[in-house]
Amino acid sequence: MSITRRQFIKGVTLASLHWWVSPLTAFAQGPFPFPSIEIEDKPVLTLRAGLSSLGGMKGLLQQGRNVLICPTMRYLPPIGCGRNTDPQIVQELILQSLNAGAEVVRVLDTPWATPERCAKASGLRRVCDAFDANMLVWPTRTSEYVFCPLPGTSFSGLHIVKAALEADAIIFAPHALPDVDCSESQFMLHMLMGLVKERYSLSIAQQHEDVTRHILSLLSTKLLVIDKQMETVCPSN
Repeated sequence: MSITRRQFIKGVTLASLHWWVSPLTAFAQGPFPFPSIEIEDKPVLTLRAGLSSLGGMKGLLQQGRNVLICPTMRYLPPIGCGRNTDPQIVQELILQSLNAGAEVVRVLDTPWATPERCAKASGLRRVCDAFDANMLVWPTRTSEYVFCPLPGTSFSGLHIVKAALEADAIIFAPHALPDVDCSESQFMLHMLMGLVKERYSLSIAQQHEDVTRHILSLLSTKLLVIDKQMETVCPSN
C-alpha cells in the first residue's frame, strides 16, 4: 500500500478532529498512516517490506537526486545488541538509492569512540567501501564538525553542512534504543530539514513516541512533551 502526501495530510487532519475528545480511538477510524513492519532477524526483508509499502524507493526518489543517509552506527558493541543500525540496512539503503537513480549517496554519522574504531566495528566502513559511497562523520561530541581523516574521504566540516543543506532526500535509519545524548547529528539534521525539498522517515524499530510527536507537530503549535524511558542504563533518560 502506498500513500501520497495529500492523502497523509487528509488522514491526519480527519483524525485530529477527534483527537482531544477520544485520543485512544482517533486513529482507529482509518488505517494508520505510518507503516510498522517487523520481520524477526531479517533486517533487509523488513526494510524492503517497509519501502514496498511506501511505493518503493523509485517512487520516492527521482533521477539525479542527492541522498543523505543517517544511520546510528557509533557504538563499539557488536551488532544485534540494540545500539547500532545493522550495516545490512545501510547497505540496502545505499543500493536501493543507487538503483532508484540517485546521483550522490552520502552517509553521515557521529561516532562516540574514535571514528576509525566505530567505522570498523559497526560495519559502516565496509558498507561504504563496497559501493564507493562517501562517508561523512562528525567524530567528536562538540558543537562543531571536525574532519575525519579516513581513507577515501576528503570532506571538511563545511562539506558536511553543505551536504545536508543540498540533500534532496534525507533517510533516517534509527537504532532500537534511542537516547538524547547520541542524537546530535539527527537533531541537527531535523533543524535543517525545513530546507530539504523532500522529506521521508522510515523507522525500522517501532518508535511510537516519535510517530506521535511527528503527527502532532503537523496539527498545531501546542507544546508537546513526551517522556518515555527507553534504556535504564542511560543517565540522560
